Amino acid sequence: MPGPPRKSAAEKKLAGNPSNRPINEAEPEPVAGAPPKPPDFDELASATWDWLVTSLAATRTLWECNQSVMRRYCLAYSRSVALERAINRANMADPVGGLIAESDKGQTYISPAASLESMYGKMLEKAEKELGLTSASRPRIQADAPTDEDDDTSQFFKGPLRVVS
Repeated sequence: MPGPPRKSAAEKKLAGNPSNRPINEAEPEPVAGAPPKPPDFDELASATWDWLVTSLAATRTLWECNQSVMRRYCLAYSRSVALERAINRANMADPVGGLIAESDKGQTYISPAASLESMYGKMLEKAEKELGLTSASRPRIQADAPTDEDDDTSQFFKGPLRVVS
């Protein structure tokens, strides 16, 4: 789709709706909260998921509907790191061995590992933009306003505090 990404109804209201086009008042609101971690993650993808949940929760942009984007991000990151390690191991033996391959006929081409690593890098970049992880994408993300219930202790204390002796 050419042009800038579409704005949500809340963003249009905040900007004052300069185009005077009708605003979708029935726009669905995402459910806030952490989606469940997929069970088939490797160690690095699992650690990336935990970091991502913490980061998005801190910016109040953690929604259950982002599970597929979060999953793609974690898997792409894990696979990208594995490919980088493979390329670095090949580079230790031959400085360009991990990036450039040679065919049976003597023609050089980009190695499959380097091509895959580039593909995962593009996937990461797209997911980062969707999740608001880059400084350029943050302004278009609308975070919920903080509430008193967001205090870390509120989950443990439902009533007033009292001293037990």
